[in-house]
Amino acid sequence: IAHEVRFILDAYVMRNLKKLNLLSETPEKSFAVRRYSALQPSSLAAMIYAIGARNNTRVLPFTDLQDQPGSPGRIFALDIGTFRQMVEALHQRDWLRFEVRHGLNQIRLLEGFEPLGFLAAAYENRSPQPRSVPPIPPAEPQLF
Repeated sequence: IAHEVRFILDAYVMRNLKKLNLLSETPEKSFAVRRYSALQPSSLAAMIYAIGARNNTRVLPFTDLQDQPGSPGRIFALDIGTFRQMVEALHQRDWLRFEVRHGLNQIRLLEGFEPLGFLAAAYENRSPQPRSVPPIPPAEPQLF
């Protein structure tokens, strides 16, 4: 078990998952969870789209993404103001819609974006692009 734990810690501290900036190693060789990480916007967007896919919905309440177990706000220990700013930044990039109306804060996911597309863009240092959705051809008129 110790070998497996060390392998996972190595992946998060030294290797590819280091980009998530979730864990840090102290000089005393202990590990700590970072309270506020330098979370890349595309990684946050991927998490939000993955939650939408898991729940089979395109509209997510903001409070669910802040408070629910496994949500980005809970995982990264983000206060509501910081998390709101991060979501508003995603809205400004046109990666999702952050709708604030009548006291109802919700996030609307856009067609064409997928979680893996955001992650691939983060690792390739590029901006994610929505996949093109083929247009629906007009119905052929029926001849009687």
